[in-house]
Amino acid sequence: MRLSIALALAAIVSLPAFAQPTEHPAIARLRALLPAPTTLAFDSAAPLAADPDGVRLSGVRLVRPDETVRIAELELEGLTETGVGRAVMRGVLTQDGNDTLLIARIEIERLRHTPAPGGGHPMPLEFGLESLVIEGLEAVGEPRVSIQRVALREYGAGRSGTLSLEGLTVANIPQSPVQGMTLAGFTLAGFDMAALMDAAVRQVPPPSPPAGRLSVAFQQLLLTGPGGMPLGGAAGLLVEADTLANMAGTMRFALRGVQVANSPVTAQFLDALGLRQFDASLTFEAAYEPTAGRVTMPALALGVHEIGAIALGVTLDGWTPAAAQRNDITAMILRDARLRFVDEGLYARALRAQAEQMRMNEEQVRQQHAQLLGQLFSMQNAPPGMLQLRDSLVGLVRRQARGVEVALRPQQPVPVPQIMAAAPQGPGSLIRLLGLTAAPVR
Repeated sequence: MRLSIALALAAIVSLPAFAQPTEHPAIARLRALLPAPTTLAFDSAAPLAADPDGVRLSGVRLVRPDETVRIAELELEGLTETGVGRAVMRGVLTQDGNDTLLIARIEIERLRHTPAPGGGHPMPLEFGLESLVIEGLEAVGEPRVSIQRVALREYGAGRSGTLSLEGLTVANIPQSPVQGMTLAGFTLAGFDMAALMDAAVRQVPPPSPPAGRLSVAFQQLLLTGPGGMPLGGAAGLLVEADTLANMAGTMRFALRGVQVANSPVTAQFLDALGLRQFDASLTFEAAYEPTAGRVTMPALALGVHEIGAIALGVTLDGWTPAAAQRNDITAMILRDARLRFVDEGLYARALRAQAEQMRMNEEQVRQQHAQLLGQLFSMQNAPPGMLQLRDSLVGLVRRQARGVEVALRPQQPVPVPQIMAAAPQGPGSLIRLLGLTAAPVR
């Protein structure tokens, strides 16, 4: 009798061990990878249909003493001690004190970690991945931040990666006249993202960008004030560079549709310019050849609506990598330059302000300006370029021209020290040296 009771008790005690299912190897591996004292719990687990070595967890909870991360669904494929083939997280909720972070979806492809010798805290250069996509991110707090989509591709030491962002909204910015911001899109391409992140973590200057094509761009930036009042923004920015290993290359820059709206925050700035709103664009292109240190800029163009437009072009030699490293502008040699200005209201505003201050009518002030220009640019044996510049400026003052175009075409390239030496000798000497000519813009 006693023997039968003992056997029955032993069978009962052993039942839970037989009923307890074996944990999926990927789950055990995940537990081992979590830093202490993080704990893992979940509601259910099942192998992935497409990859039995992978696992899908539901109702995941990662708990630390000061933080809790909840994941509605987690999929893991190819999880090892040094990386993961693919990871997908849906419905991510992170709570840390009063801060809450919500993410609709995170997908990671081919993440790997190569620890540095000697161990220590993991650094950005130790990681590499094919892609990281984050969708539906919202950080609840001050400021409140939401992003529709972020994608990081080709991340790793020595790799040219891409970072793109869509639908950024920032609201409730504390202690700032700009209380909100929206950005339709942002792209950073061609840079070594791991090196940039490593420099940021170490708080050191970023490394020189790699050779090849680099680009930075954004679209539709809007800044808002109290109550969502528009303050200004920009339609878009594009910066592109194509460089070779010897630093030769080209660069393009375009900042378009820069606006400052009329508001209590911006009224003083706009009133000083006499504008209802500020609307401007800036573009330029440049090329660099390091052997001669030649910098060629066909045109740097700045246009401001109801103010005017100015374009500058220049060709310089002597800015070699060695001179650039020394920041030695005296090594530069001027080959040619061009400057073009078209007035769209700047002179009229200045004229009106001066007439009010002097209690004269605008025509009287205009005549004074013409006389003053005639005196300034009149001298014995004046070079032709000085007389051309005088006549062009007088034509602008008298409403006979829309602008002025000036060109520098020296008979031979002029070193910067020679220009600096000629300046104290007077404008005539400088104009002759630089081969200045001028013409009105009709």
